[in-house]
Amino acid sequence: MTIEMKLRKLEPGNAEIQYEWPQGQFVQQIPLEPEEQGLSPEEAWTGVSPIPAIPAAVVIGSLFDDRLQLLAPITLELEREGDFYIAKCDEFEEFGYGDDPFQAVDDFRQTLGELYWTLKEEQSRLAPGLASVWQRLDQVVRVAR
Repeated sequence: MTIEMKLRKLEPGNAEIQYEWPQGQFVQQIPLEPEEQGLSPEEAWTGVSPIPAIPAAVVIGSLFDDRLQLLAPITLELEREGDFYIAKCDEFEEFGYGDDPFQAVDDFRQTLGELYWTLKEEQSRLAPGLASVWQRLDQVVRVAR
């Protein structure tokens, strides 16, 4: 197994290590010179766990519902909120969440499919805001043949 590491000095006394594992990419901030803080190198790492690095955005090309097909890719913003990850798309006023970025994206893909069917069924009774969402959704999603 090969682990690739990159060290980047942030400010005096602190550094950021970015490393690639088979499970993904992680970023960790550590004291650069732990001895100056009265810590041994081993103590500096005690209790430190890797923080997954996530991209700011991801593009999806399909939904969970195999009856639906995306006609154009959709860009999702990814954020971390405490222990959870959020994948959101302001264009459709929807989001998904999960324990990791993949679960958040999958939750969004499922949520958008459910939104499509709900708005399609109720399209004649939608308020202007939801009617606008439906119009945009109807432009990028179609029922697969």
